[in-house]
Amino acid sequence: MSRVRVVILDIDGTLVDSNDAHARAFLDAARELGLEVPDHHEVWRRIGMGGDKLIPDVWGFEKESEQGEKLNRRKGEIFRERYLPTLEPTRGARALLHRMRDDGIKLVVATSADREDLEGLLERAGVQDLVQEATSADDVEDYLRCYSQPGALRAGFAYYRATAQDVADNEAALREGGKLKMPVLPLGGGESFGRRLLAKESLERVAENVEGGVIEKAGHWIPEEQPEELLRRLLAFFAKP
Repeated sequence: MSRVRVVILDIDGTLVDSNDAHARAFLDAARELGLEVPDHHEVWRRIGMGGDKLIPDVWGFEKESEQGEKLNRRKGEIFRERYLPTLEPTRGARALLHRMRDDGIKLVVATSADREDLEGLLERAGVQDLVQEATSADDVEDYLRCYSQPGALRAGFAYYRATAQDVADNEAALREGGKLKMPVLPLGGGESFGRRLLAKESLERVAENVEGGVIEKAGHWIPEEQPEELLRRLLAFFAKP
């Protein structure tokens, strides 16, 4: 079995032959809006940058400006109406993804396309049944909007700022009350940042009745990566008298 667990793929120009179509849609939109129509190659070679970089690079105004929003919106409409239905998968794309899935590799698509285009591109590439997760420019915008709010990161930063106080409080509680008496089940993932047996070793310093261990083929997010094995461990733990 491959040691590779996840492969992150682009889609435009990788799984579907769409770069030329995107360039033509930009040019068609510019022509309709009465904007300068640059050379096709100047737009084509920038496909993949994302509209937030392509538009100012080619036309000299920001995507978020009034002109930029009109251009980007009309480009998307033209692309979906005129060009998306004609696109073909790149040669061997489905066979490649099928082989990786057969090898137990999780397939994820990450693209600068918006969510609506992403769904259509996956359909045209003929791989939507093989891709397990996908993220688009809209998802990035959602994260940016959420984390740009005043105070959005305060709690996360405060957690780390309070680490020294947490250590002092835990040491004081241990001196005054002794170790925890109830059964404790620490589980660590066996891969990446899963901590393996470090989770168990940490709890043994503060608890008397500690069992647990390692869940293989999982990193930090065990419930997402190995939910069935986690459930099996929990049920066995709670079933004990």
